[in-house]
Amino acid sequence: MYGPLISIKLGTQLVVVASSPASATEILKTQDRLLSVRSVPKVATYVLSVIDQHSIVFSSDLSNHWKFLREFCRTHLFSPKAVESQTALREKKVSKMIHFLRSRNGETVKISEILFDFYPLFEALDLQGLRKQTEIYQSQLINIWSEIVKEKRQAISRHSSDFLDVMIDSGFSDLQINILVTELISAGSDTTTSTIEWAMAELLRNKGAMHKLQAELTSKFRENDIITESNISELPYLAACVKETLRLHSPTPFLIPRRAPETWRDSNTWEDALSFRPERFLDSKVDFRGQDFEFIPFGAGRRICPGLGFARQEIHLILASLIHYFEWSLPNGEDPMQLDMEEKFGVTLQKEKPLLIVPM
Repeated sequence: MYGPLISIKLGTQLVVVASSPASATEILKTQDRLLSVRSVPKVATYVLSVIDQHSIVFSSDLSNHWKFLREFCRTHLFSPKAVESQTALREKKVSKMIHFLRSRNGETVKISEILFDFYPLFEALDLQGLRKQTEIYQSQLINIWSEIVKEKRQAISRHSSDFLDVMIDSGFSDLQINILVTELISAGSDTTTSTIEWAMAELLRNKGAMHKLQAELTSKFRENDIITESNISELPYLAACVKETLRLHSPTPFLIPRRAPETWRDSNTWEDALSFRPERFLDSKVDFRGQDFEFIPFGAGRRICPGLGFARQEIHLILASLIHYFEWSLPNGEDPMQLDMEEKFGVTLQKEKPLLIVPM
């Protein structure tokens, strides 16, 4: 038997895993300031001095500039007002995705690719690859938005103001913009895509949970009703399914050190810890905002993910739409219980074998 703190060697990297809420609390709350230092993975494409000066994700310490970047993003991108201002855009993207899936009725689709296709910049930011691949993808993306930045800098006046405009007006250099935008896009896209894929896989394997979620959505929406973020705010079973997915498949397991201790599958904390049981969250006040240390898929303390409010809205809207508008099955009548649920560890926790499913 092992205790609540376990040290393991992953290649040349020594990793200490906190496996109980008590040890997570000690690391992420009591000793948070001392243990907030972050090691930079070898996949990073900039030298440490540049990362420390400009990165919000991989900065090794909590410098004043890091605090400024966090507050800047929280104010202009992740505040309730900022998240709400992007509602129409998120709903438009989901609507286009649903329209496309209807055109693929009865055909096999790879759900992760579908999500990437409707957020086209995200596909090239798969940071699971090697450093060389990351450099190539990052260079391609920087070339795309460098032209946009150049046009905005040269514009005499702008008809609208977005996050990029705010960065330019706040004096961000091109290098600062490149690093921050790359990190924000990659973190958001990988988290959303992997969580939706895991949720769909778990619901296919657990017909009881799937039927309960379908029933909840049917009680709220007619077949052709438009699902919006405002009308899914009070769907407790949908919220429970998302929480249970995040409990079993935390989006950021190891490669962003000090992000999420391994408490989510602790049998001393959760009854039947390895089973998908959304009901455990129905009468529970446990949430993933960083205060309940048995459930911290987005981290806690100073390093908590600043975009969890944004992710919550997006994941709920996408999952509700996929489940309400379609019946889903596996290709060739395969048994969902035989789905390969092996995990691939990386910056996000992905399925080893991508989920292939058929919308009907």
